[in-house]
Amino acid sequence: MLLRKVFLCFLLLGIQSKNIKVDLKASWKETSLLAEASEFFADEDSSLFWRFLEQTTQTLDSTTPPTQKSLYQRSLLAAEQLLSPHGHNGLKFALSLRHYSPRVRLHYQFAQRYTEQLTTYPPLFKMPHDWAALAAAVLEEPGG
Repeated sequence: MLLRKVFLCFLLLGIQSKNIKVDLKASWKETSLLAEASEFFADEDSSLFWRFLEQTTQTLDSTTPPTQKSLYQRSLLAAEQLLSPHGHNGLKFALSLRHYSPRVRLHYQFAQRYTEQLTTYPPLFKMPHDWAALAAAVLEEPGG
């Protein structure tokens, strides 16, 4: 009888889940999930990156600004078509962790500084079709 009670106690203790909750606060604003997904694809394969951009930009509606949720869903839809099931799960995991957020923020800062240099030293930085402004617009932070 005592052995049965001990066994039940060990069984109940083993069933209890031990969750770990981590909260991390970054010193930068939220980055675009589409930009983070783009970084994921760039890490996977450069040809996948360009195919991903083609698929996601074809379905963008220029009349209404996309939400983070719609960008997330669009990214996952493209991932289903371009990646294996493991790659698709890897993208979802990377986006849930915001793994590529620091890199996207770094690209944003580079584009911002480059745009500032263009206005400060215009004769030194001549680019056709204002590529720096285009890069800054693409990397623009959501909500501001």
